[in-house]
Amino acid sequence: MFVAVVAFGLLVFGLSFRAGLDQASARGASDLALASDRLTTGLQRYRELAVFLSDHPTVWARALSPDQSADVARAATDVLQNLADKTGAHSLMLVARDGTVLAAAGEQTLPKGAQAAFNRAMSGALGVAHFVDTDQQRRYVFAAPVFDPGGPARAAVIVNVNIGLLEWGWPTEPSAIYFTDDYGVVFVSNRSELVLRGGLAGPMPVTARRQISGHDLWLHEAGPYIPSPALHITQPLPVVAWRPNC
Repeated sequence: MFVAVVAFGLLVFGLSFRAGLDQASARGASDLALASDRLTTGLQRYRELAVFLSDHPTVWARALSPDQSADVARAATDVLQNLADKTGAHSLMLVARDGTVLAAAGEQTLPKGAQAAFNRAMSGALGVAHFVDTDQQRRYVFAAPVFDPGGPARAAVIVNVNIGLLEWGWPTEPSAIYFTDDYGVVFVSNRSELVLRGGLAGPMPVTARRQISGHDLWLHEAGPYIPSPALHITQPLPVVAWRPNC
């Protein structure tokens, strides 16, 4: 009888534990969806800013006639500075095909990590890149081509975003949420102890993984503010080519 009682108790515990995992998974998926929307929306406004500026008449005039008077250059710089102040962009710049900065607000030279985005813009498409600068600040870049009428791209508008400032405005989440890039590196997170972990940056602090009733449980050493074991949830985020995790 004792064995039967224990077995029944374990069955009840197992069912309760699985139900708890199901509930936690649903809550985590909801938190993950909200965080993904927040990140996508936050980056989207800078993408739209790059496209908007590429068609702005003052910026366009400076791009197509870089040898015009200082007043034209000053007017383009004023436009960039005004919008940098309003949007919180780390920097805005107009860069000619040969790499010359024609107008800028913030940084005055094209960061090395933004080169791939600039090259894509010069091919006529919207360029996107992310990198870590020399000050260990995480950056996300959009580069929008400025076209010669009926011709190729003559310049590009570069919008540079500091990811840390984007994270700063997020509300406090009970779940630890992070976004990994194509290399498996955590580039965005609501937990600073996870930032730039994983992939080429070094292994995630996971010591063991367990599959229980279709749920992925991780044992880890990520710090005192992330409980272990933790339920791990992931989904693709094709808009920014990152993978959100919870």
